[in-house]
Amino acid sequence: MLQQLPALNPIEVGGLISGVLYVLLAARQNVWCWPAGLVNVVLFIFLNFEAKLYADVGLQGVYLLLTVYGWYNWLKKTDDPEQHLPITRTSGAEWLIITIFTLIATALLTLLLTRFTDTNVPRWDSFVTALSLAATWMVAVKKLENWLVWIFTDLLYIALYYYKNLYLLAALFAIYVVIAIQGYFYWRKLYLAATHPHQ
Repeated sequence: MLQQLPALNPIEVGGLISGVLYVLLAARQNVWCWPAGLVNVVLFIFLNFEAKLYADVGLQGVYLLLTVYGWYNWLKKTDDPEQHLPITRTSGAEWLIITIFTLIATALLTLLLTRFTDTNVPRWDSFVTALSLAATWMVAVKKLENWLVWIFTDLLYIALYYYKNLYLLAALFAIYVVIAIQGYFYWRKLYLAATHPHQ
């Protein structure tokens, strides 16, 4: 039975470890999530290129920028030493912008991937890429609902990576779903404590 398992790719294993660290630390609002995220980005560039998931390769480049932004944003000091970037809810206007961004980004990426690459999953790759960008921005600005977007996105990634025979990555994203559920409830508890302190 063990002989039927594919050989472990060290880059995939490193991606799994750094990815779990990133999500665990982000769920706990630990600023060290961002360095773990940087390692994860670099490893995923190689993995996604090998799997011909070109939108995800581009996604990792944007992740690099969002990771630096998130790290800076979480470390940013204010005049009040007790003040830090608070967890907030996503407004209706923000949801509208996120939805429009996701639809436009999916359409544009699908067009690019269909015309210029040999991927066999252009729409799927594009959609999860657009969702991931939106969710990462939501983490960087500490929107509570980022975890809900991640749960949905991670479920789609499980199926995509399984289809591409990247079984460790599919397992990683299953772990992400569990952590994202925990992250949502933890952030919700913190949000409620900050916004309704006497309840």
